[in-house]
Amino acid sequence: MKNIISFSGGKDSTAMLFMMIEKGMQIDEIVHFSMGDWEWDEMHRHIAKVKERLPPDIEFTILSDEERKKSDFKKYGFPTPMRRWCSGIKDKTINGYLRSKYPDGYISFLGIAADEVERTKKKYTKKIEVKFPLVDWGITEAEAYEYCNSKGFDWEGLYDDKPTPRVSCWCCPLQRIADIKWLYTDHYDKWKVLREMQNDSFVTFKQDNKTTVFSLEHRFWAEFQFRTKLKKETNQKKLFREAIE
Repeated sequence: MKNIISFSGGKDSTAMLFMMIEKGMQIDEIVHFSMGDWEWDEMHRHIAKVKERLPPDIEFTILSDEERKKSDFKKYGFPTPMRRWCSGIKDKTINGYLRSKYPDGYISFLGIAADEVERTKKKYTKKIEVKFPLVDWGITEAEAYEYCNSKGFDWEGLYDDKPTPRVSCWCCPLQRIADIKWLYTDHYDKWKVLREMQNDSFVTFKQDNKTTVFSLEHRFWAEFQFRTKLKKETNQKKLFREAIE
């Protein structure tokens, strides 16, 4: 049976990959699905860096389906918790590729950390044996990230800069509001693309049918104006107290 690593490019799958290499475990192929321009530039560069560090006998395959991504966005709009069509493209493409290449089955290694053990309960087809090395080794998310840093992988500070430690697609509406706000305040070039995506999506950015990219922009702008005004008033009161003292 061939040992296949499903590689997202995040801290957990990266830690799992290089820990397996260090332990001398058999790795026959690494498979990564790319969402193209929806992924962070730092992630693209990280994956290139990973490929450079791999032993020459390990095959690294990058899959994508840009046409399907574009057509499904036009058809469904922004994904929702009940319709994660983007994940569907990824799973279908990877599974189709592996079933065709390994018709007798294979062993799939997934980078799920020990503190996310609930994610290991997903059901898989009978021809696939699934293993979770980080869970078996008791490696948490924090330990996986620390290990990656020790190996020289830092995603150019992406994990440290983001409010929450998730580096999936930057345009994902399912990410936390803090990350969406950070996109507006710190990556306005991508925010402008997100506005164009909202124009092309027949559903709102959030599932509540009222929260759009534009309404969030107004909210973030208003919050910034309020904080600026509050800070100005606080400074004026401080100067006044100092003057009368």
